[in-house]
Amino acid sequence: MKNTFSLTKSTYKIHMQCQAINQYSIGQQVSESYVENNRKKEGIAIEEESKKYFNELIDSNHLHIEIQNYRNTILYQPEATIEFKGSDIRDIRITNRADYLFIDKDGNYHLIEVKGKTDPYKKNGKLKDDIKHDLTYQKYVFEKYNIPIKTVSLLYLNNDYTKKEKTIISELFIKDDVTHLLEYQSSEIEEEISRIISIIQKTSKPIKTISKGNCRDCPYKQTCHSEEGLTDEIFEIPDIRGKDINILTNNNITNLKDVGKYIKLNPNKESYIQVTRTNKPIINIDAIRNELKDFKKGDPIYSLDYETLQPPIPEWEGFRPYQQIPMQYHISKLEQNNITHKYYLHNKNSNPLPRLLENLKSDIGNEGLILVYFKRFEQQRNNEMGLMYPEYASFLESVNNRMFDLEEIFKISKGYYIHPDFKGRSTLKLVLPVFSTEQTYTDIEISGGMTARYKWHEMTADNINDTEKKKIYKDLLEYCRLDTEGLLIIYKSLMELI
Repeated sequence: MKNTFSLTKSTYKIHMQCQAINQYSIGQQVSESYVENNRKKEGIAIEEESKKYFNELIDSNHLHIEIQNYRNTILYQPEATIEFKGSDIRDIRITNRADYLFIDKDGNYHLIEVKGKTDPYKKNGKLKDDIKHDLTYQKYVFEKYNIPIKTVSLLYLNNDYTKKEKTIISELFIKDDVTHLLEYQSSEIEEEISRIISIIQKTSKPIKTISKGNCRDCPYKQTCHSEEGLTDEIFEIPDIRGKDINILTNNNITNLKDVGKYIKLNPNKESYIQVTRTNKPIINIDAIRNELKDFKKGDPIYSLDYETLQPPIPEWEGFRPYQQIPMQYHISKLEQNNITHKYYLHNKNSNPLPRLLENLKSDIGNEGLILVYFKRFEQQRNNEMGLMYPEYASFLESVNNRMFDLEEIFKISKGYYIHPDFKGRSTLKLVLPVFSTEQTYTDIEISGGMTARYKWHEMTADNINDTEKKKIYKDLLEYCRLDTEGLLIIYKSLMELI
């Protein structure tokens, strides 16, 4: 007697991303991170907002035969389940819950999927792969359930929408008919479903899609890479493509000294291999001295860091979906070998920019170079704030002109300062510990920008108690301070070096 396996849209999409993940995940409980949990909450909020796009809805958590009698009706969350049988695989139950199913006056069925994105298309105009797999799976399940889908549409957030005093739902969302972009073949989906089951039953091996993008946050990365003989040193090679990783693993290459025999090396790869193999940094003192030539000994030096919100649905007038909104800054100032601090952290659930800009103008002054890390981020925020608040535009432009991007010194492409502990990258979280063992992100409650923005929403919620609110406030200050103080520590070390 065959066992029954339940397959969902999520299972199918994961398989299309990398066939190995479902095999590893069977019987495994992977705890959801704080950030993942909050992203889900955002998705639910977007879905709730999308209901307002339609005049009238019928809630439906499953489909009945009576659906044939509906006309001019929008069904919310209709669910269909079909049985998929095969002689050489287990019987499986395939389920799908759609966001909306519209039945027109002639009895035709139209699938509508909500996406909390502003960019569902590739540059060539085709659907992004994850969205295409999502929609073709849904169309397949409904049609096997004897509900022929005439059109498939996406309802997604409009990046050009600017919130008015009241949210205008018809402008917040864009609805596109994407039926012609699906490249739908039911036989191909059935083949993939058969492959999923055979992989789970271990009657066939999965094709692993190993790449930086796929593997970086995968909970099964270590197990998967170990099976393939892929070492961390090989995986961290800068600019390495999935195709190159496959070449190296297929030839059992685990030592960096052999990499150049099988794949083409560019200067970035060569520098990484050199510092990793020798465990000695590359330091070009003359180049660093030239980069820092505008810094004069004894002059006051500032460092600046923003933390931002990025609400999918604009909360305040004048903002766009997913616009990055500074709600906090920290300024550290180095003068006569002493570091002092100034900061602003908005602690109310309201537009933070008026108060933030007022304080920033007072705290950062009109003179002195400003250290930042990844300059484009702070400059873009300043440009956006200048457009929204023209009275601060010239001030923000002057702040941009005073900025020096310290990350440039540590980019592997520059070759100025490359350390084995950087692992081929230049992120501040990897660079700072090389210059200060006391300045680390491992011992603080908030250690990432995504966590910071969600914690801010917690802090400003109505249902939080004073004790927890004060704790989050303190943690946010500590996280932002660590970045700016760290920049000055790195700067001092570089100045001593040259």
